[in-house]
Amino acid sequence: MATIARAAREAVSERRGNRPDWILFATMVVLAIFGLVMIYSATRSSGTFSMERQMIFVAAGIVLYLVASMIDYREYRALIPYIYGGIIVLLIAVFFFPERKAPSAGSSWACSTSSRPRWPRSSSCWGSPRSSRPRTGTS
Repeated sequence: MATIARAAREAVSERRGNRPDWILFATMVVLAIFGLVMIYSATRSSGTFSMERQMIFVAAGIVLYLVASMIDYREYRALIPYIYGGIIVLLIAVFFFPERKAPSAGSSWACSTSSRPRWPRSSSCWGSPRSSRPRTGTS
């Protein structure tokens, strides 16, 4: 029994010198780069706002991962009630603070997400409605 306790103590003391998991870090970076390439390819004609914003989120996520990986997971136990309470407050806040998006080029704040219908896309905020007729060879 004493050998098990000694082995557990040694494991904990070794784990206190926390290091990031480099395989997880590399996987995270590869997936982030893939996501950035997908966002770039989808939004390159409409400007760089989405790309710059996503790059900021990726950088913040990498920094948060490195900070969180340096802390032993057992030290989070004292913070569990506060983290849980904060998450519940944020989940409830979603219902009281609706999403607001920045206007795209050529639009105004009048075309907010709450003023446009979900379906069909017929509001003037969506632009001109597309014809449902099949295309023929002539214009």
